[in-house]
Amino acid sequence: MPRWLFVILLGLGALLLCASSHAADQAETAYARGVTAFRVGDYADALDDFLRARAAGYRSVQLNYSLGAVYYRLGRYPEAKLEFESLLPVPRLAALVRYNLGLIAAAQGERNAALREYRAAYAEASQPDIKRLAAAEIARLTPSTLSPPRWFGYANLSAGYDDNVALAPQFGVTSPSRQGSSLTTVLAGGAAQLAGTYANGLELSGSYYGTDYQRLSQYDETLLNLGAQYRFSSDPWSGQLGMSGSDVTLGGAAFETLGTLQFAVRKQLAAGNRLVAGYAYQHVSGNQSFDYLSGWQQQVFLQDEIAAPSYKAIFGYQHEINRRKDLTLGTEFLSASPTRNRLYAQLALHATDRLSWEFGLSYEKSVYGKPDVLVSGNATTTIGRSDALYIGKLGADYKLSKRWILTVEYRDLKNSSNVDIYSYQSNRYALSVEYLLF
Repeated sequence: MPRWLFVILLGLGALLLCASSHAADQAETAYARGVTAFRVGDYADALDDFLRARAAGYRSVQLNYSLGAVYYRLGRYPEAKLEFESLLPVPRLAALVRYNLGLIAAAQGERNAALREYRAAYAEASQPDIKRLAAAEIARLTPSTLSPPRWFGYANLSAGYDDNVALAPQFGVTSPSRQGSSLTTVLAGGAAQLAGTYANGLELSGSYYGTDYQRLSQYDETLLNLGAQYRFSSDPWSGQLGMSGSDVTLGGAAFETLGTLQFAVRKQLAAGNRLVAGYAYQHVSGNQSFDYLSGWQQQVFLQDEIAAPSYKAIFGYQHEINRRKDLTLGTEFLSASPTRNRLYAQLALHATDRLSWEFGLSYEKSVYGKPDVLVSGNATTTIGRSDALYIGKLGADYKLSKRWILTVEYRDLKNSSNVDIYSYQSNRYALSVEYLLF
């Protein structure tokens, strides 16, 4: 008998200690005999004793588990599956039960079903031993899943329409200032493992993003990013430390140069639940006429990630502080240094192996550090700017093949401000195709 299976089955004796105090002595004795018989490999005798205990009124999760294990050893897989499935509602046993259901499916030659159960066991397990066993079985059935390539890349081409490119108010003083345009975007990038493994090692990454507005080229933008990150893992903890540099252009002219240092740490909790916390510091250099944006930004965030075979959900909070030079134009002053608090939620529903639905919602409150000073004619107005930004997203991903993904997305963005010139709304529609290289 394999050592890993023997270790799991040794736990059956410990489960005996939790047997109901109201069970009859005869039933408890029969169950104890069954455990003893199982330990020495007398599976037929163990089955007789376990069934005798059940007939005598013994009712417990230990007995269901024991019957599942002995049926598995006797090759009676349908009966074993029924016994283990009856234990799925028990939270503390769910991951272990999923693992055993994977063993049963594998023994029956059902590779895909076995993979689903092993992956569910890995996602739900809080015990390192179960995670390790599930990972080993996943690696055995799909070796590439636990042996990531030393490099990977991606390329994404998108086309769409935005009805308010400049994020301007709905109406200006004399005529509508809101302008829309069709657009195309290109996103490409990749990463290469420089040392160690994906879980514990150093990685170099880079990406390019460009947006082209067919009617409003003054808002075209590009972003080039290069960085490195070191990942570390020691179950149930993992994390990464990274740094990157970015160059941003707007309308074909230099806009910002960014330097970022970031850190994140994760802890795996029970039942596919993971808690993530992180911090980022960004130094900003505004170029040419955008020097007022120069300064720094700091962010901290905390998010909860919940993963299951049929969905993945993320709930988070982010706090951001900005200290910029701000903008002074004669006697006017405009703050560019907001403090922001953001709440966000994302949900991915896996409808089929190929189709997933994506939902996103966020709310962001921004309060600017110094009051704006606005001049209109001979009147001067001083007002502390406060914005509320709402973003909603709805989309769908469809896997055309292993490497090709088709995505359709709608985004609604609305900003409400106590300074009218900063209130705006935008609707964006996009269709994109992505190719993965690995």
